[in-house]
Amino acid sequence: MTMYEGIMNSAAVEETEPAATANVELKIQEDTASLVRTAEDILTLIRQMQELWLFGSLDTLTKPADEEAAEAQALEIAKKIETIVKKKEDLGIGANGDPIPEGQDKPREPLEQGKEQR
Repeated sequence: MTMYEGIMNSAAVEETEPAATANVELKIQEDTASLVRTAEDILTLIRQMQELWLFGSLDTLTKPADEEAAEAQALEIAKKIETIVKKKEDLGIGANGDPIPEGQDKPREPLEQGKEQR
């Protein structure tokens, strides 16, 4: 939108000298070419998104059952990770394999399905 406004503002200048008129004409041509290039880039982006959607790489039509299954799988993986971390902490080993220093905070409670951890 600002490119279009720039073109219109340049066209509104009323210069009578040939050099100033040529300068304004050159600016209008450059701004117009820039506007056309931007529109072409947008069209290319839209085309790429359409191809992704049509040929299956862009999955926008997920079913609620798929989302529920993915959420259940994510919760299961999170619980397994928490179990591993808890076992390491019970042994006094940190996540990176170093001993846990004395007085460090205890780990959070395990996730329960349907509850978020904060």
